[in-house]
Amino acid sequence: MPPASEQRTNTRNADRAGDDAAHLVIRTGAADLVATLLTAAASKHGIQVLAPKLQPPAASCLRHNASCICDLTIHDRSVDSEELRYSVTRTKYIGRSPAWHSPNLDKTNTPPGSTVVITGSGEAFRDVEPALDFLQRARPRYIIHHMTRPLASGPLWDLIRNGPMTRDGVPDPEYLAVIIDADDLRAEGIAISKALSWESTAEDFIGLSAAFTAGLALGFADSKPPNCDRGIRYGVSAASELSKRGFVHSDLDNAPDFPVSQIMEKLALDKQHAAVSIPSARISSGDKWSIFDSMTGDPAELARQIVTLGPEKALAACPVQRFGKLLTVERPEQESLRAIVDAVHERLNSSTRRPISIGILGSAGSGKKFTASNLAAHMSNDRPANRLNYNARLLKSNDLVAACHAIRDHTASGELTIVTFENFEAVLESDSSLLNDFLVIMRDGKFTDRGSVHSLGSPLMFFLVNHEGTSDTDEPFPPPTPTSPRATDFRQRPNLDLSLLMDYLHGLVRVAGPNQANARDKAYSVRRAIMLRQILGQRHPHLIVNGRMNVEEGVLHALLLVPRYKHGLHSLEMIISTSRLSGRTKFDVSALPPEEQIQLHVDGKIFMSHLRAPKLVPSLREKLAEGMFEVYKQRRVVMCKTDEERKALDSDRSMRDWDELAPELKESTRAQADDIPRKLRAVGCFMLNEERSEPLVKVPEFSVEELDMLSEIEHERFNAERLQRQWRMGPRNSKQRTTPFLVPWRDLTQEWKDVDRVMVECVPRILERAGWHIYRMKEDVEVNGSM
Repeated sequence: MPPASEQRTNTRNADRAGDDAAHLVIRTGAADLVATLLTAAASKHGIQVLAPKLQPPAASCLRHNASCICDLTIHDRSVDSEELRYSVTRTKYIGRSPAWHSPNLDKTNTPPGSTVVITGSGEAFRDVEPALDFLQRARPRYIIHHMTRPLASGPLWDLIRNGPMTRDGVPDPEYLAVIIDADDLRAEGIAISKALSWESTAEDFIGLSAAFTAGLALGFADSKPPNCDRGIRYGVSAASELSKRGFVHSDLDNAPDFPVSQIMEKLALDKQHAAVSIPSARISSGDKWSIFDSMTGDPAELARQIVTLGPEKALAACPVQRFGKLLTVERPEQESLRAIVDAVHERLNSSTRRPISIGILGSAGSGKKFTASNLAAHMSNDRPANRLNYNARLLKSNDLVAACHAIRDHTASGELTIVTFENFEAVLESDSSLLNDFLVIMRDGKFTDRGSVHSLGSPLMFFLVNHEGTSDTDEPFPPPTPTSPRATDFRQRPNLDLSLLMDYLHGLVRVAGPNQANARDKAYSVRRAIMLRQILGQRHPHLIVNGRMNVEEGVLHALLLVPRYKHGLHSLEMIISTSRLSGRTKFDVSALPPEEQIQLHVDGKIFMSHLRAPKLVPSLREKLAEGMFEVYKQRRVVMCKTDEERKALDSDRSMRDWDELAPELKESTRAQADDIPRKLRAVGCFMLNEERSEPLVKVPEFSVEELDMLSEIEHERFNAERLQRQWRMGPRNSKQRTTPFLVPWRDLTQEWKDVDRVMVECVPRILERAGWHIYRMKEDVEVNGSM
């Protein structure tokens, strides 16, 4: 509907049009919209745009090959002005056959290196002669094809699938870029969760794909080869801006139109999303790959950042999902939880009169209750809800009947009723008398009291089962389970029969908890860090200063990497609750409870050993230590100014070959190697034993400022180590344990400052010889943290 002011100015139309009058506006889309967007950016990017020849907007709608009809409504004012803004309320697609519309090349010559953008495809497009003729005359260097369903089929795809012709007359698929909508991939059976895709927020707004395509084309504008990363970021930025603005009011014909100028005038590279290249060859060969692993690098280092900086900042580049206060980063877990949410929403929307049953399995202390409460909060959203909790281990027959009456009364009020049964494994044991009653409740939604049958209504019921088994694939999480799981999905244990329960569940979630599920579970420290940050933030917010959680490195290392908490999350909570943190501004070693008390929850000896500087893997430790010792010896030779000084080195015990070096001096150099990860963290880096690409950036050498800082850190480590081993000030004598270098950094001579500098400068080189590399996160990716 037009604004009321326009209706008043046009009295004739206002008299004829009632409140329900509709106004039809014709707008071109697809290729013409791409061309219009690119034309708006042409002067800024120095490009020439040739648009397809179409009927003008004012022409009769009957002459247009319309593809869809959109119902628009006046939504609100636009984001940065007083312009009217429209939103899409309904879209209906028309089954018209696609037609070929190409630019007119008769009056212009296409420059070399041009890019052709083709939108649409499919089996319905049969006559490819115009397309073939155009491509032969244009001879583009690159082709961008926005493919629509059916995917990878039809005469047009057969024409361009091998890419444009090179100068040698041979088609090259490396010069073909294909854009496919996520919804089309889903329709073809590709498992892409709607909730994990950025475009789910767009509410199917018309034109988003065209905006993305135009942005991608800008990455081909002046780059050889094309800068796809830049083009994708332009595309995401354009599509996001279009989604945010919606249709705006055009002064040209007083009707809704695409906000072309508003999008392209201030188009900037998107920094709200992270980019990652998919290693197709690795995946095809059977290797497992995930975005999370590619974006994070070392899980232990990421876990430290989650605790100190907070999950929002540390996980900014990762696909993260929240369900209430539950934060999940692992894709299988996300998909499993999302499948549950979708299944519940579907049943709630269908107004079913039977209970919805969700099973939550995990070891004792894995966080099942926390998961259930936050799933319930997420699914109830803003709806009023009643919550009831029962301990199935304490329930008797009369208690169950009373509980059913309470549930029935709450569901009769019309509000969502959420019921949690903890310790439900007690009902599944062979000697339980309540199992059949529960199965009838789950299957039929009915219960019996004194011979009378009552309907329970449609509550949402969570069944929390303590179960140590994992899936048959030995993975910490199974594939998504949107429907009733099968009994074969579980490993049986004596006296606990899960098979009867499985057929009555509408969904299942396995909770891995803070302990490592198996040898392939590399993310346990990340899960543990999220739990630790939340516990400390809730109970001791005074430890957070300027956004950083003040935890001593040794304490953090022990809490995150101790092999196992005996009682899962309960043990972690008990260690925190018995630590002396009131009034402290830092969680250091002195705040921890005694080792005897820690022993109740973890292996005390291992935990206490983690409080000290952690050691590298023995083989790597030895290799790095030997490499650093050779650098030290070379530096000592360079420092000699006279033959007498060089001769004196022959009798220096610290200058012998590695195999002949005194054990104490060897161990000192090994300790220096052990300190490498700590130094790397000081400059925002970490080490990996594999090659990685963006957003991880390889660090082949340290900057001057970093070397200055790391040199001082190394000298402080040297002083601490020597003092701990009872060395004293005095002339250099390793046998007497005396050294003249037990002084603050500022009092050290420049000559020996340079020794420390050389010992940190060589770290990237020595690591690379051992098959390791130094990385840091790309600094210009300012992603928003959740998807």
